[in-house]
Amino acid sequence: MEQIYQKTLEELTKLLQCEVGSIVIIDGKQAKILSTFENGHSKLIDSIVGKEEVEALEKLEAGSTIFYPNWNHFRPMGSLEQRFFAEGVRSSIFIPILHQAEMIAGIKLASKKPYHFAKRQMHVINKIIPLLSFGLSFIDSESKFTTVIQTAKMPSF
Repeated sequence: MEQIYQKTLEELTKLLQCEVGSIVIIDGKQAKILSTFENGHSKLIDSIVGKEEVEALEKLEAGSTIFYPNWNHFRPMGSLEQRFFAEGVRSSIFIPILHQAEMIAGIKLASKKPYHFAKRQMHVINKIIPLLSFGLSFIDSESKFTTVIQTAKMPSF
């Protein structure tokens, strides 16, 4: 499952020509950064984060894409986002991945250029969000089903 999320992130950063991206998986009340993509390199993280660290997570739960065109004027204020600002990020978009009206993941794409994300990118993103949500929710459901099956096969004592 992780490889599919990583590949999705990598391809989105290429499609939108941005330098930074990350995928956060939501499992109930817990959020964890699964993977990051920075300057052409993908890395599995698998680190639990609090909502205070990634402000956009709370806003994503409404199910809408969040767009920050210029971090010099307005940006998310979570501690991780502050770190990205210090590292030069100046524009970002946060995309919710929904399954049955519930957020199962969030994708952040960012650029070091203010106003990198414009109407054209928003149009592309709005076209592919339903496909991403469908595909990734299918992978998520399949993973949960596999876990249940493996647990059922365990001998009971």
